[in-house]
Amino acid sequence: MSKTVPLKAIADASFREFVKTLQKHLPEPQKIESVKKNLTSVQIQTLKKIGELIETDERENGALQAEEISQKDPKWILRVRIRNILRQAMEEGLIHLGFVQRYGARYGAIPDPTSNWKYIKLPNGFWACWTCGTDVMGAEIRRPVHFREMPGAGSGEVRTETVPYCPQCEEKPSEHGPPIVEGLADGYYRDVEEARVLARNL
Repeated sequence: MSKTVPLKAIADASFREFVKTLQKHLPEPQKIESVKKNLTSVQIQTLKKIGELIETDERENGALQAEEISQKDPKWILRVRIRNILRQAMEEGLIHLGFVQRYGARYGAIPDPTSNWKYIKLPNGFWACWTCGTDVMGAEIRRPVHFREMPGAGSGEVRTETVPYCPQCEEKPSEHGPPIVEGLADGYYRDVEEARVLARNL
C-alpha cells in the first residue's frame, strides 16, 4: 500500500511555481570554474555550505539509498537542510550550475528532470509523485531486442526493466514494453565485453 507525503512537505506553492519555470527551460549546466568570477559573495557562501553539508552526509551516512527512516532521524533532518539550501541556491540564481542541478535532483530540491519532472526524491531515498505526494511504485516490463538491420526481427532476447509510476496519477505500465533497437554488432560487442570481465574475475 502506498503512502502519501503532504504536498507542503515536498514543496510550498511558491517553489512549485519556480519549478514550473524550470520545466519550460532548464538552463544548460555550467561548471563552477567557468562562472566563478561572476558569483557574488552570498552565492559563494551558499555553495560552500552546500558542499560542507553534502560532505557531512556522505561521510556520516554513506550513499543516499532508500531506507526506512523517520522524519526525526538525524539523516532525514540533515537531508532536509541540504534540500532547503539547494533550493535557496536555485532561487539565488545558481540553477545554471551543473553541481546545483545534479545535487538538486539527488536530494529532492527539484523533481528529477530525467523523469519528466514527475518524481521527487525524499530524504529517506524513496521517491514520491511531485503532483500528489504518493510513493512511486516500480513496474517490471519486458522489452524485446530487435536488430536495426532487420526491422521487427531479433534473436529472441528480452530484457527486463523496472519503470516508475505513480499509482494515484498514472496507470500501471504494461508488462510488454517497447522494443530495444540495436545493431547486430552491438550485442556481439556486449557479449565479448562480458566474457572479458568474467575472464578477469575468475
